[in-house]
Amino acid sequence: MIGKRLKLSRLSAGFSLRELSDKIDNLVSAQAIGKYERDEMMPGSKVLITLAQALGVSVNYLVSESLINLDGVEICKSALTSEKGEAFIPATVESAVERYLEIEDILGIKSQEWKQLQGFPFSIYEIADAESAAFHQS
Repeated sequence: MIGKRLKLSRLSAGFSLRELSDKIDNLVSAQAIGKYERDEMMPGSKVLITLAQALGVSVNYLVSESLINLDGVEICKSALTSEKGEAFIPATVESAVERYLEIEDILGIKSQEWKQLQGFPFSIYEIADAESAAFHQS
C-alpha cells in the first residue's frame, strides 16, 4: 500500500492535503488523498503517476515497502516553528534515510558505524546527551 510513503512525500514537499489536491489540478479531492494515505483507498494509475510527479518522487518509490519507521522524533519547538514545519522535519529525515538505505541495498554495501564527528564539542552516547547538545546556547 502507498499510504505511508505518500504521506511522507507530501509532508516532505511541504503540502497540506488541499495544497496537493490543488497542485494536481483537483484530479482527486483532498479527502481522497487522505484516504490513500490511510490505505483506505488505492489510486488508479493516472492519479498515482500524477501524484508522484507533483511530489517529485517515482511511482516505484510510492508503491514500494517502507524500510524504516522513526518513532519518538521530537523537535525543539519555538515560536517560529509552525505545525506544518513540525511535520516537515521528521518526514524529510525519514524519507532521506529510506532513500539512502535503498541506494546501499542496490549497490550492495553496508552502512558504516557512526563515528563521533571530529571537533564536535559534545560527546553523544545516549538521547539525553543529544538533547543537551541541541539545547546548548553558545
